[in-house]
Amino acid sequence: MNTSTVSFSGRALLILCMVLLYACGGEPPGEEAADLERLDSLGAEEEVLHQEESDSEVWDGENGERTVEIILAGFNQVPIRHTPAMGQAYVRLLGDTLYVTGEFSDLRDRYWSSHIHFGREGEQGNSLLRLQVEVDEEATGGRFTEENRFYLRENLRDLLSQGRLYINVASRRYQGGEIRGQIPPLSE
Repeated sequence: MNTSTVSFSGRALLILCMVLLYACGGEPPGEEAADLERLDSLGAEEEVLHQEESDSEVWDGENGERTVEIILAGFNQVPIRHTPAMGQAYVRLLGDTLYVTGEFSDLRDRYWSSHIHFGREGEQGNSLLRLQVEVDEEATGGRFTEENRFYLRENLRDLLSQGRLYINVASRRYQGGEIRGQIPPLSE
């Protein structure tokens, strides 16, 4: 069996996902340029490394610290959300403490809530940890504040090491979640 590895840039991955969404009856492709500009403004044109069922990049730091960048998008939602909203989150594990920072923009309606949920990729799950957000003037975007620091007990560390947690951002229109990003397996 001949196998090969394919690596996509964030821009190529977004274009591929947009083409698939539009082919399946999504929104008209007139907003592609605006979507690409938003992606560029988030710096997502950099190479995305492929990991187990994840399109996230992981950095190892000093003192056993591990950081991962997660793309938040409607095509990660269950069911898929046809939305111009997108974002990025940085999840850092240092010892037994998890830190979450990042930003998101262009929700279809006013911001509702953000959480870390239990669930594998493609599954919906219960919320476990509430994320603190500073919302922008239009209330359709925001940033995860420095207060998102969580001590992880053994059961949450196990879920994190198995890749069974995801970040979910909800709007008034999509209270179950508008954009989402799976946290890849992360452990010390």
